[in-house]
Amino acid sequence: MKIIYLRWLDSATGEGWQNKPNGKSGLDHIESVGYLIYEDKKEIRIASSFDECKHYLGVLAIPKSVILERRKIK
Repeated sequence: MKIIYLRWLDSATGEGWQNKPNGKSGLDHIESVGYLIYEDKKEIRIASSFDECKHYLGVLAIPKSVILERRKIK
């Protein structure tokens, strides 16, 4: 099973009233590493762990439109 590294943009929110945005996106840059378990035209899903019966733990679905970088680790 492939292990991949992804750097991607995540949405962000703040609490309560806020000042006018200053032009920065407010999006968080996230780095994730995991087992590639699914991919189609719109998304990639990675898991942090799996067992011999292919049960997955810690599944993360990321839209391809927010992926900034992708590398194969193994």
